[in-house]
Amino acid sequence: MTNKGYLPDISLLLLQILWGATFFIIKDAQNYIKPVTLLAYRFLLGALVMAIILCCVQHKQLFKNFRQGMLLGIVLCIAYISQSTGLVYISASNSGFITGLFVIFVPLFSIIFQKRIPNLKNIIALCISLTGLWILTGGIEQMNIGDVLTLLTAITVAIHILYTDKLMKNKTDAYILNFQQFLTIGIICLLVSLILNQSLAIGNATAIWAILYLSIVAGVLGYLIQNIAQKSVPTLRVSLIFTMESVFAAIFAWTLGQEIFIPSRAFGGLLIFLAMILSELPLEDWLFRRKSFHTP
Repeated sequence: MTNKGYLPDISLLLLQILWGATFFIIKDAQNYIKPVTLLAYRFLLGALVMAIILCCVQHKQLFKNFRQGMLLGIVLCIAYISQSTGLVYISASNSGFITGLFVIFVPLFSIIFQKRIPNLKNIIALCISLTGLWILTGGIEQMNIGDVLTLLTAITVAIHILYTDKLMKNKTDAYILNFQQFLTIGIICLLVSLILNQSLAIGNATAIWAILYLSIVAGVLGYLIQNIAQKSVPTLRVSLIFTMESVFAAIFAWTLGQEIFIPSRAFGGLLIFLAMILSELPLEDWLFRRKSFHTP
């Protein structure tokens, strides 16, 4: 693989830094704004930015093949609502671990729905990554409602990765898809806020800056990177790279988030990094596939 061939992988890795920062940003912002209301503002603003780009710069149709963008938005909406609500009850680092469990569900759903069986290299990398996730966050000692909600996040994130992979491989326009899924999420979250009679107020400047970062950087830029990169990166490798989000979530939680640093858990982050490197190594396929022998 050429250096140019690694660009999508590097882009996805940089994306995990952008998304890793969102855990402590969201947790802090939720002191000043309701979780679902934050999501509504975040994705409605993101949809507005994408609409301006599509209409004024690219001159494209906003609602072309809207059904697929709407379905993707519904899946992502469930992921975000469950994750944001779960963060009310659990720590940012623990949320990062449970969300990272999508690394299990991606190959599982690939086997069930797409009949794709991982090779030995990917299985080993997945096991190392899962072990790293457990060490990084200390696992789950006692389940509560926040853990259960965040587990739903892991499942829907896996579905989102697989569905995005399908759409991107079918040459779906990444910009239109982003607008459609953002609009869907924003409208659903706004309706949920109104139905639950939640306040639409923004408490202070902290929440405003959080909305801007989540909308423009983690949202518009982040999902464009994901959509474009997934055109050329295999699904299982995407999921392994995405586990680095938990590593960066912990780093940001330990530093800017001022959570207690535990050295042993840093070793878990190292294991996740090694698992990602293993998935990238250009090892010979015959080492990781069961050979079939034919009689003459």
